[in-house]
Amino acid sequence: MLHHYPDPGIDSTPSDSRYWWRAWTQPELRVVVCANGIEVFLSSRDWRQGWQPVLLARQPIPCTAQQTGFWPEEVVWTTLAQILAHLPVFMQSQTRRSGLHVVVIVSNQFVRWLVAPWQGDVLRKSEREAYCLHLMQQHFGESMQDWQISSQPARYGEHALLNALPPGLVARLQALFAEHGLSLGAIYPAWMLSANQALHGIRQQRLPESGWVICRESNGLTIACLQQGQWLSINTLPLASEPQWPSVVQHSLLRAQVLYPERQLVNVLVAEADAPEVHEVLGEAFHVIGLSTHTRSGTEVRMPLRKRAA
Repeated sequence: MLHHYPDPGIDSTPSDSRYWWRAWTQPELRVVVCANGIEVFLSSRDWRQGWQPVLLARQPIPCTAQQTGFWPEEVVWTTLAQILAHLPVFMQSQTRRSGLHVVVIVSNQFVRWLVAPWQGDVLRKSEREAYCLHLMQQHFGESMQDWQISSQPARYGEHALLNALPPGLVARLQALFAEHGLSLGAIYPAWMLSANQALHGIRQQRLPESGWVICRESNGLTIACLQQGQWLSINTLPLASEPQWPSVVQHSLLRAQVLYPERQLVNVLVAEADAPEVHEVLGEAFHVIGLSTHTRSGTEVRMPLRKRAA
């Protein structure tokens, strides 16, 4: 599962959505698709509380699947279909299905990330696409030819973040939601939520734009290096045992400092709930910053799911 509390407007922005007007005005249905389960959140904005997001419901549904590749196992798709089939009952007491902004979060296990160095002579769109594909194939192999590659906006002269989703993943998600009368507004790789929240926290606390940004999942960690406002590296690491994740963070940061002496960064940005564990392991050598959410908790209503995948 993804260890990230929803923070609409901070970890994701309305302008990212195909239906940006819904993102501003309608409740958000957020579905997190991970290798070991699905988690569903329903949040709304309360005008009496200054339009602050309020979490109305949350339901985690674990899947006992052995994930071996970049494509979700069939039990994950089956579980997701069951969840969507039960949504009408759930929505009757909360909001209309037609009045939802639907967002899907995809586990980092299904995404490939890479930092693309700046190339001043790559100007045209076709040239940028060819350059990004070349880098992805160079790093991950020729199979990246068919992956859906996206480039995150970067300032002039700076590196760009690339991410790639497996061929057919977006299409299958869109088709599955469409079968249940839902249109996807946006699909986010999980790490993007942590990055957006970290950048917001940096601005709010007037911190230097440098540090390690960590996205935690039950079976993996994604760690990226930000220095002077520019992304320098990003790596996804598997977790053999979830309780050992703070030690994996420590090993990764210390190793990076040895390999790249110029990256002597002390700020470590993690979800607020994870900050104490990371601080205990890292000690005073790093400054651990917990990123808090702006979403308030309302009365939690569990999803009425009667069937669960084995």
